[in-house]
Amino acid sequence: MEKLEKNLKKLTFNVWASTGDKPIEHISEAAQFSFIYGIGTEGLSDFEMAIDGLGLQEVFELEIDKNRLHSYFGWLCQAMGSNLILPDSDDTVKMKFELHMVSTPEPREIVTAIAELQSHGGCSSDCGCGCH
Repeated sequence: MEKLEKNLKKLTFNVWASTGDKPIEHISEAAQFSFIYGIGTEGLSDFEMAIDGLGLQEVFELEIDKNRLHSYFGWLCQAMGSNLILPDSDDTVKMKFELHMVSTPEPREIVTAIAELQSHGGCSSDCGCGCH
């Protein structure tokens, strides 16, 4: 599939997540997760780098220890935490991301997203993002 330009594009994913021994294939309902690619203050997150070559309807699967979620997703943890219910335990999290849509956000959406990121002021264990 053709690689899509993602810089400053709004990416929307269907996401399935599971913990422990439960196979991800048994999760029937997907959550949606959207963000504007490339606006992080510390450069691209590991997740953004991993999905850079993804085309529409392509799938990226990830298995990661919950205690590594924050370092892997970086600034995206806040947006993810509001859309996905992540485990309370320190289990391994299995995630499947399907790139559902790539769109061009309005300039005000980009400004709002950057302002929200700046007002978040970094991430600490009590930030509520769900990645700790």
